[in-house]
Amino acid sequence: MFHVTVYHNTDGLFTAFRREHHLLPAFAFSRAMPHDTTAEQLAEWTFCLFNADPDTLVGSHPTADTASAFLIACRYRLQRLRSLSVGDVVQVSTATGACWLACDGLGWCVIAPPPNVHAGLTDRPVLPGGSDQRDTEPLP
Repeated sequence: MFHVTVYHNTDGLFTAFRREHHLLPAFAFSRAMPHDTTAEQLAEWTFCLFNADPDTLVGSHPTADTASAFLIACRYRLQRLRSLSVGDVVQVSTATGACWLACDGLGWCVIAPPPNVHAGLTDRPVLPGGSDQRDTEPLP
């Protein structure tokens, strides 16, 4: 199981991440993926998911995977969150560790855990019905 937390950069929108930038946790989810999935692949999948029109995520032959991706994207948008952009950071965690990645102009850059991460999310339990992902969002 992979756990992904998206951090929006509150200081450097559309500029390369710098260690002094402040990050605010914006959204988190868990997802089952093939064991050989890299953190960079999952970050890129997340970037595409949070920048694509949700209607394009479910093609003419929807599957359980595309349906769950659609639901994650819809929950992200229902919170009226901005797109995942250059300067933002994604943390990908597994049972064996965590990887921090900053969104660059072309791809992702592995970074050390940033010092300026601010609180903002409250964990919720896994969604009912055996769903393989969990969203974590600010409570009203």
